[in-house]
Amino acid sequence: MSARLSRAVPWLLLLATAAAILLREPRMLLAPRLWGEDGTNYYRFAFQNGALAALRYLPLNGPGYYSFAQDAAAALAVVLGPPEWAAQVFLWLSLLAQLSPALVVLFGRSYVWDTTGKRALVCALLVFSPAAGVELWLNLVIAMNHFGLAALCVLMEDLRADVTRARAWGLRVLLVVGGLTGPWVVALTPLFALKARAERSRESRLHLALLLGACLVQGAVVLRTVTQGALDHERATGVPPAMMLNVAAAAHALRPLLGTLFDRFVDATGIRQSLRPGAEAGIYLNGLLFLLPPLLALAALLAPPPRRWQRWALLGGLLISSGVASVGAYGVAVGRYVFIPGLTVALILVDNLAAPATPWQRLRRRVSAGLLAVTLGVGIVTWHENRTFPDWEPEFASWSDEVARWRADPQHRLACMPRIFEVDLQREGIARDFKAVLEGLRGVTLGAGGRDDLLVPVRGVPTFGRLVLELDAEAPPEAFTLGLEFLGADGQVIASGRMANVRRRSTPGHPVLADGLPHGPGLLRVAALRFRLAPASGDGPAAPIAIRRARYGDELLFF
Repeated sequence: MSARLSRAVPWLLLLATAAAILLREPRMLLAPRLWGEDGTNYYRFAFQNGALAALRYLPLNGPGYYSFAQDAAAALAVVLGPPEWAAQVFLWLSLLAQLSPALVVLFGRSYVWDTTGKRALVCALLVFSPAAGVELWLNLVIAMNHFGLAALCVLMEDLRADVTRARAWGLRVLLVVGGLTGPWVVALTPLFALKARAERSRESRLHLALLLGACLVQGAVVLRTVTQGALDHERATGVPPAMMLNVAAAAHALRPLLGTLFDRFVDATGIRQSLRPGAEAGIYLNGLLFLLPPLLALAALLAPPPRRWQRWALLGGLLISSGVASVGAYGVAVGRYVFIPGLTVALILVDNLAAPATPWQRLRRRVSAGLLAVTLGVGIVTWHENRTFPDWEPEFASWSDEVARWRADPQHRLACMPRIFEVDLQREGIARDFKAVLEGLRGVTLGAGGRDDLLVPVRGVPTFGRLVLELDAEAPPEAFTLGLEFLGADGQVIASGRMANVRRRSTPGHPVLADGLPHGPGLLRVAALRFRLAPASGDGPAAPIAIRRARYGDELLFF
């Protein structure tokens, strides 16, 4: 192969991988959409608060980790152009994230995929593996999964010598972005410590330092989430440990290789109930007994040479990713949670394709090659199974069409994909402007012979979030009531109610109140807020209160 052709091959393989990703559902390219929380949380927040605020956004009642990729994409979409462009920005950035493992494989120098054929095989697995389900396709909600697999590929990179500046900085940026986007990359930090010790290269030690920094950031986010009581408690609830083990064996190891062939095995043996919650312990044990023989056969193929740290790192990646998926999943760890452990199993089989030195290695190489051929064959045959996925809507709403409807009717809620996710954009900068008005309330006093009501002009109220007042008060919050009214331009009351005491945030003399008003579609018409202070008993003047801080809680870190 000529030098010119050898330089062109990685680019050609990258182009083919990108084309295959886009061709799985061409309508995404022709009529881009926003997927789930990309629209309802991240773009909405950036549009209403501005790009700088978006970079540090953490959703209320969120997953408990920082997602830099989504924050940065939303901020970039707001900076680059009007809302019509947002889906395009998310589309191309999600394609880049989905290509990140291929970029590491194609333009690096690996201990494992050290030939052009192996690199092409890995790229094909990224696209056609049964583990690469449609939930992972072209959205930034799941970009962290692709970054996690890319980090595992970085572990297999030989960084001892001849590391170009472009390659070095590319891997560093990937690990920083991936480490600040979800839990998958930081969960692999112990394996980067293993590599730093075994390889003893400057870059491997730098990678470890970068990931330790990312661990500190994600740890701080987790701590803040837990202390605010905002952690989503639906993860891993209702899933018995015995079932977790069955699902890890079936969905994380066996089905990613065999696809629908494994589904037939499950139906033939009658163990499907052991992969679902709500069954008795005996059913889970019965399922494990049927799964044990193929699992032991696979374990024989995955068993590492005792002195080869790269294989131990891949096995560690399999165990860590399967554990993170099992503990952190919403319910059963299938679907998108299968991606990293499932692809890791395939990468270990690719490692088995190295030149054999013993009869056992020769046999293992042939069996691994056969299994990988089955994996790709089944994946290609069922490649368009996304058309049957419950949340995959062939006639999904085009984001540009939804924006056109919103421009005609600002009350229109823009549909994302799936359609159950809707975005209430209102107007650009509405939350930023509202928060600026609230800043002016600092130090305002009500009661004690002074004014008992306060009128605050605004330009609409955001539909997502709650108004929170931190007060200095001589009387306990039970001794007074603070009413809140949303007024239209004509002075008519649009909504009204009492602000409620947030007990877990209040301390003696410093109550914290939050509004409980319904945040409906009419909030764009709100022209003023009116606060009314009254004694709880209804007799005499109310004790004075001073507004120490007024905030609008549409993100996690608002206290």
